[in-house]
Amino acid sequence: MIISFILFGIYLFLIFLGRKEPDKNPFWKMAGYLVNKSPMKQINSESVKENLKILHPLEAATKQAEIYYKEKLAFVLTVVFVGNCLVFLVGVNNWQTSNLENNRIMRDSYEGQKRFIKLLAAVGESKKELVLEIAPIKYNRVQIEEIFDEMEEKIRKEMLLENESFDVVRSDLYFPGSLEGYPVEISYETDNYEYVDIDGTVKNQALKEPFIVSAKVTLSYETYMREFTVPFTLYPKKYTKEETLFQAVEQAIAENDKKQATKEELILPQKVGDKTIVYEEIKDNSENTLFLLVIGTGILLYLLKDRELSQEVEKRRKTLVLEYPEFISKFTLLTGAGMPVKAALKKLAMDYKNNEKMKGQTNITYEELLITMYEMESGVLEEAAYDHFGKRCEIPQYIKFSGLLIQNLKKGSKDMAATLEKEVRESFEERKNNGRRLGEEAGTKLLLPMMLMLGIVMVLIIVPAFLSYQI
Repeated sequence: MIISFILFGIYLFLIFLGRKEPDKNPFWKMAGYLVNKSPMKQINSESVKENLKILHPLEAATKQAEIYYKEKLAFVLTVVFVGNCLVFLVGVNNWQTSNLENNRIMRDSYEGQKRFIKLLAAVGESKKELVLEIAPIKYNRVQIEEIFDEMEEKIRKEMLLENESFDVVRSDLYFPGSLEGYPVEISYETDNYEYVDIDGTVKNQALKEPFIVSAKVTLSYETYMREFTVPFTLYPKKYTKEETLFQAVEQAIAENDKKQATKEELILPQKVGDKTIVYEEIKDNSENTLFLLVIGTGILLYLLKDRELSQEVEKRRKTLVLEYPEFISKFTLLTGAGMPVKAALKKLAMDYKNNEKMKGQTNITYEELLITMYEMESGVLEEAAYDHFGKRCEIPQYIKFSGLLIQNLKKGSKDMAATLEKEVRESFEERKNNGRRLGEEAGTKLLLPMMLMLGIVMVLIIVPAFLSYQI
C-alpha cells in the first residue's frame, strides 16, 4: 500500500506541474509536461520522427512527434493509474481483513470452509512462520447423528439410479463421494469387487444366476463415524532444540483447537513451558506483485507503441510497391497519347481527388502525387517537386520514376516513351514475383496447421485399426 500511495503522490505532483497545459484530460496534462518541459524531451527517437514524417508528410515532424509522445505517454499513464487503483484496493482489503485479534481467531459457521492463516510466532528471540488450518465450527455428537440419519436415507434413494429396487439391479449403482450441504466424507466397500466395483460399476456380463453383493458405506466427520478405523504407526524424527520448541507450540495450538472445536473462536496458547508466545499475522503481500505487473505492463505498452508505428511504415511501403504497376501504366497511357508530363500527372491527381478519394478509397501513391501538385502550385520548382515525390515514397521504383521525370525536364522526351514502356513491363513482372512470394509465405504459415490436421487424420485411422486388431 505504501508504494501505491507514493505513486498516487507522483501523479498529483505531475498534475500540479502540468496544470498550465491546455489539455483538459489530467493524463494529457501530465504527458504534456513530461514531453515538453522535462528531461524526457531529449529522448525522442529519430527513427520515430522519420516514421511520422513518412506517414504524415504534410505536417511538421516536430509537432507530430510531440503529439505522438503525448498520446503514448497519456495512454501508459492511464493504464498504470488504473492498475495502481486495483493494487490499492487489494491492499485496503488485506488491511481491513484481520483474522487475529487479542490472540483470538474467529471461525466460520458450520457451513463455512476451512481457512489457512499465516502467523509469525515469536518465543523469546526465536521466530517462526506458522500456517494454521482453521476449521469451521463443528457439529456435536447429537447433531452429527441426526445428519448421519438424513444422509443414509438420501444415499439409499440416490444409489439405485435407473434400477427399480435393490431386489433387481441390472445397471450401475451410484456411490456418491459426498452430498451437497453435508460436511461428511463417504467411503464404500463391497464384499465382492468381481461384480460391483468401488465406484458403483456393475459387472454382470458373465453372471449366470442371481448373486448377492453387499456394499458397506462409511460416513465420517472429524472423530465421528459409523464404520471402520484404519490404524497405522508413525515414528517421530529427531528434532533440533528450536524445532522441538515450535513443535510444542503447534501441538498446544492443536490441543486448543480440539478443545474449542464447538466454540465460535479459537484462543491461541500464550505460553509453552515457561516461555511466552507472541503471535503476529502474516499479511498477504500480493499487491506488491500486482504493482510490479502493472508497472511492467506500462513499460511494455510504451515500447510496443514504437513497434506499431514501424509496422505502419512497413505496411505503407508494401502498399506503395503493389500500387506502382497500375500508376505507371496509367501515366504511360496518358503520355503516349500526347499529353505533357506535368499535365498527365495533374490529371491523375485530380481524377483521384474527384473520384476515388470522394468515395473514401485512399491510395497512398496518388496522395503523394497530390502533395507534389500542391508543391508546384505553391511555387516549388518542377524538378524539386519530382525529387521530393521520390524521396517521400522511399521505394526504388518511385525514386527511379522521379529520376525519369527530372531527366525528361533536362534532356527532353526523346526516349521517354520507350523507357516508360520498359518500366511498365518490369513493374508488372515484379508484381507477379511479389504475388508468387506472398503465396509462398502464406503456404509456409499454413504448413503447421496442415501437419496437425495430418496427425489427427492418422490417429483417427490408425487407432481404430489397432483396437480392432487387439480384439
